[in-house]
Parts: sequence; C-alpha cells; structure tokens
Amino acid sequence: MEPLIEKLRLGEYDMVVGRLDSIVDATGITLEPLYDDAVMIVASPKSTLARKRNLQWSDLAGHPWVLPPQESLARSSFNRAAVEVGLQTAEDLVETGSFLALITLVRERDSLAVLSESVARFCEASSLLKVLPLPAIRIGNPVGIARLEGREPGPSVALFARCLREAATRTREERKPSG
Repeated sequence: MEPLIEKLRLGEYDMVVGRLDSIVDATGITLEPLYDDAVMIVASPKSTLARKRNLQWSDLAGHPWVLPPQESLARSSFNRAAVEVGLQTAEDLVETGSFLALITLVRERDSLAVLSESVARFCEASSLLKVLPLPAIRIGNPVGIARLEGREPGPSVALFARCLREAATRTREERKPSG
C-alpha cells in the first residue's frame, strides 16, 4: 500500500482505495472508511466440509491450509482472530500471496483458506470456491478511500468516490443479519 500512498503524495494519484490500516504514515492524508471486511473460511466445492451440516470450528482440524505469508497484515489479523475462535491450523500449510495459487491449491489439494468476505462471496457465486457455513471472522481492517488533505477532487474522482460510498452502503445492508 505504501507505494500507492507515495504516488498519492506526489500527486500522481487522486485517491487510493484499500485497507486503511496498512497505511504506515497517514500524515497529510484524509482517510474515509467505507466498510469493515471480515474474513471467511473457504474450501473446494467438492470438499466434504463444504457439504457438512452443523459445521464447527473443531471440524477444520487436520485439514491442509493455504494462508497469506506470515509477515503480511492479512495473516497477522487472521492469526489473532483464529485464536479468538479457537481455530488451530494444521502442520500442512502453504503460504502464498498469489490469488491464483490459492484457488488452485484449495481446489486441487482440498485445502482450506481465508479470504475477505467480499472476495469469498464472489468466488462462491462464480463456483470457484465454497464458503464454509461458519461465522465470518471480524478482523477490524477497514477498507476505504485515502486522499490528500485539502485537495478537492475533480468531477470524475468525486463521482467515483460517491459510487464507492453507495456500493459500500449496499454491501453493508446486504450483510446485515435478517430478522
């Protein structure tokens, strides 16, 4: 994220959209959170876990995993959340930052992985992966807009920002528990 923020500071970008907590130095930057994305556990659509009713966290024990690299923000956030729900990952673990590798390994090795809720839902709708019927893990990493303080956006950037806000609002509404 820092290379993007540097280009924002240099005036090469009008805004940056991403995980706001990954910005190391937000001095002179206006941060506008859009939504908090949770992570979800995904499996191959053919996995026995994907078909299991009344799935429990303990049912995941012993399965191979595909996770982000240990030094990544996503991994440290997941590790903290996993401790909270009592989730233990197996010894059989592949670390990758590649989305294509993650999908391939989950599908071909019958592994488990974590994806942001929005990406997991997209993968499920595309029949690439199956979201396991477990609660989403809230990790508190807001996704939002970063802009230079005091710099008014042009019309196209302002319109794009408004569209992002509207999409984020719709997404939050869709994720609210019914009832």
